[in-house]
Amino acid sequence: MASLSVAAIVVSHGKAEYLAQSLEALAVQTHPLEQVVVVETAADAECLELASSFGFSAISPGDLRLGEAINSGIASLRSTPGWIWIIHDDAIAEPDALTNLARAAEVSPSVALIGPKLLELDNPIQIQQMGLTATKTGKPFLLVQKEYDQGQHDRAGDTLSVSTAGMLVSLGVWQQLGGLDDDSPVLAQDLELGLRARAAGYRVIVEATARVKHAGLSLRGKRPRRWLGGSVQQALSKAHIHTALLLLPTWLLAPLILFMPALVVASAPVHILRKQPGRILGQLLGWLWTWGTLPARLQARSRFKKDGDTKSLRSLMATPKQIRSRRRASLEFESPEANESLPGLFRSGAIWWALVPLLLSYRFFPSGTLVSGGYPAMGQDLASVYDAVSLSKLPALDGLEFPSDPAAWFALFMAALSPANPSLGFAWAVFLALPIAFLGAWQFGKLFIAKPWVISLIALGYSLSPQLLALQQQFLYLELLASAIVPWVLYFQAQVATSFSAARAWRWLGLAGLSAAVLYTLSPVSFGFAVLTSLLFGLAHPRRLGILIWMALPGLALGWPWALHAVEVGDLSLLAESSVFSSGGASDVLTDAIVLGLLLIPAALSWIKAPIRKALPLWVAILAALAIGLIPMAQVTELSMILSLLPLLVLAGMALSAIGSRAAGAIAGSILAVGVGSSAVLFSISNPASVEFSAERLLPALVTAASNQDPNIRTLVIDSSDGLSAAYVWGAGETFERSSLLARNHQGSTQFRQRIADATANLVAGNQSGFENALSGLRIDFVLLQGEQPELKVAIDSISSLQPAGESNFGSLWKVENSFQGDTPSIETYEHKNLQLATLAVFALLAVPTPAAIRGSRRVRKAKK
Repeated sequence: MASLSVAAIVVSHGKAEYLAQSLEALAVQTHPLEQVVVVETAADAECLELASSFGFSAISPGDLRLGEAINSGIASLRSTPGWIWIIHDDAIAEPDALTNLARAAEVSPSVALIGPKLLELDNPIQIQQMGLTATKTGKPFLLVQKEYDQGQHDRAGDTLSVSTAGMLVSLGVWQQLGGLDDDSPVLAQDLELGLRARAAGYRVIVEATARVKHAGLSLRGKRPRRWLGGSVQQALSKAHIHTALLLLPTWLLAPLILFMPALVVASAPVHILRKQPGRILGQLLGWLWTWGTLPARLQARSRFKKDGDTKSLRSLMATPKQIRSRRRASLEFESPEANESLPGLFRSGAIWWALVPLLLSYRFFPSGTLVSGGYPAMGQDLASVYDAVSLSKLPALDGLEFPSDPAAWFALFMAALSPANPSLGFAWAVFLALPIAFLGAWQFGKLFIAKPWVISLIALGYSLSPQLLALQQQFLYLELLASAIVPWVLYFQAQVATSFSAARAWRWLGLAGLSAAVLYTLSPVSFGFAVLTSLLFGLAHPRRLGILIWMALPGLALGWPWALHAVEVGDLSLLAESSVFSSGGASDVLTDAIVLGLLLIPAALSWIKAPIRKALPLWVAILAALAIGLIPMAQVTELSMILSLLPLLVLAGMALSAIGSRAAGAIAGSILAVGVGSSAVLFSISNPASVEFSAERLLPALVTAASNQDPNIRTLVIDSSDGLSAAYVWGAGETFERSSLLARNHQGSTQFRQRIADATANLVAGNQSGFENALSGLRIDFVLLQGEQPELKVAIDSISSLQPAGESNFGSLWKVENSFQGDTPSIETYEHKNLQLATLAVFALLAVPTPAAIRGSRRVRKAKK
């Protein structure tokens, strides 16, 4: 066995803590080493001293690529061995590893490259890899990965290539092939070397009895970015493209290179759906890198083709069966979250408690368009609502260069739920708001509390709190729905932060981002609180901070035009509002003070009774909510208590759950239950709201039908019920999504107001010529008279250019013949609306459940049978 002459080349890059273990393992190898050369590419003095302390040679040739580093080590050898053992500084070989590799080399003279079984350094019973191959599209493929080592692969086997970590390579073959090509991507170098060796007629095998523990610092992103030439995803994409250009038939090269941008775009939705968005940037940069280094790629292909027969390599490439098996295996690891002892909403029967807030909302059961509180109907269908979203020129007065309210997006979300009748979707959302708040609070509470009855109690405390019930009773629907969504946003954020797999974290992020976007359209203040809590969760779980920071993106995309306008006009108070219907909170200061005082007492006990790592984030969230309340804006101050309510309740629940005495726990629970019941009685049962529903349309059917054909239709509405007033209405009326906070506070130009006044005055006076003069440059398609004034109807009837269009419960309607159709203002859409929609679509794809994200991992199928 000693006849095989071997020298070890250790490539080090400033990782002294790993290098020490690696050199110690080399020092105790049972197979003799002629020489060990440590090539320190980071000029780290500690690493050089370590090499000297073991009696090994050490050189520091500079910051070289891997191939050059190995070649410099070979050049420094005192004598020429037959074989080179390449060791990375993060690879630790077992004492008999080289002996087993050498035995395999002696048994088969045609073998040129031999790789060991690589095991995870932190988990040595798990196989990191055993041989490399590629799919037919050139994607590097590991034959064995993340499997527990139970001896199932303990046989030497042929493979396409092996990793350079622990590779034993014939020096003659190395020199014949020119070693590693440093013009190739780092993660493709070992695969390319194996391909070339195979093409030249040599064998490449894995010797499973040779075991090397490997930290895999490069793939874990723990090497400098320049080592890989970018991020891990970028390095993988470059390796895939490079190998594809080596292996694909010649006739496919030109289409692949030319249509690579289209392939990147087409694959983006697939990566998002698979919860791998990082691959999109990697592929994009890989495409740019390919075009920028195309001569080097073609030269590498030319060298590969000259090495020998490449057709025989196909038998060693990954088969469809192996690829399918790998996809299944990638999901087969036990989920640390799969704990059946965690409280379950259905398993515990707590779902029945959701009927309590539902029954208290019975008066809001939808029976038409909900108009209590002055809310107008939404557009008649999804298309009409969509047209009113993200406008840059509003359909009001003479056309206002203002952005539409962010709440218009909320109307679109409601239209998506009920495309044929968005108003009905809104009415259902209001009816279900309190149960939604209960379910969200329950889901969030179970992350901190183990006892279902306590979770149910705090969920009822939130959904039946004086603050939420006051919002419902005072018809502040936007704030009510925002308060119902906040627990869900917090729950999704917590799931992102604690997810054990990236796929699962991205899926939860999709849900968090979409729910936060809806929250923004209802209450920018609550959205701001959600952004703060996402950062809080990220800081508490740094591993997921890089994912959590994207949560706010959909909301920011929807609110960008509104925020830009607020900055341009210098009115930052607009940042706290999303709609003309925004109001803030509804409960009084005394009620807030009582609730806060009652909850602070049990919540304070959480410092003693609950784990600090769970209680501290909640306290920080409470302080953040109360700090938001210090901002001198009514919309902000009144919502502060609602935002701090759920964390306070959860802290109180944690303290209650930790009480050891059953009697004391029952007393404390009873007190909290009495408080919840009292809130329901005082703020809902004893003071029922008078809920009103009405017909869906805002204007007569003829006007509505005309607006479907032309959304720029204008109607002059004259109201004589209380004095005489006139309104200039666009389209089918001022629907919810077309209502504008900015337009409500804007009077229009003086010239425009005068035209409306002149047209109205001439109409009610029956002045034909005066009315026609007023219409010059002013578009009016219909005239609607409201109120019981017969003399006004007679005067308007005398205008020959008006055609009577019937009577309805809206009033008397006339159609204007030959209405002015010249250069009049029209609705204009924000130029980046498609970008806003694309952002929502990306997060919707992330939210779609996939096998890797539903449980995040394992589906133990037949194994459990």
